Amino acid sequence: MVFIFVRRGLTPGTRRLPDFDLLYRLVGRGVMGLLARPLAWMDSIWTDLYRTVVFRATTGTARGAGWFDKSGIDKTVDGTARSVMGLGKISARMQTGRLQEMLAWMVLLALGLFGLIWFWP
Repeated sequence: MVFIFVRRGLTPGTRRLPDFDLLYRLVGRGVMGLLARPLAWMDSIWTDLYRTVVFRATTGTARGAGWFDKSGIDKTVDGTARSVMGLGKISARMQTGRLQEMLAWMVLLALGLFGLIWFWP
């Protein structure tokens, strides 16, 4: 009930009142004014250092990795693929279509491998 009578006095004003927040803003502006140039200078030094050292090292490492991929890994994979294709052609010629004969060869191969593994010193 009292609120109805005092509500006109509780409306916010349009002017700005100085308060403790003003101190924070002034100190913040001062600190930023003092630190902005030295930090910008340090940032430019770091940027130059990054461009000359880190970027070149990273680029060199990437070139080395690309060379290793092309000359090492790709040649190995391509050689393996050629070998598998050659073995596939050979095994395709070996298949006669006679199931009993192929099963006999598989059993002999399995027994031979088992004997090598079991009796190997």
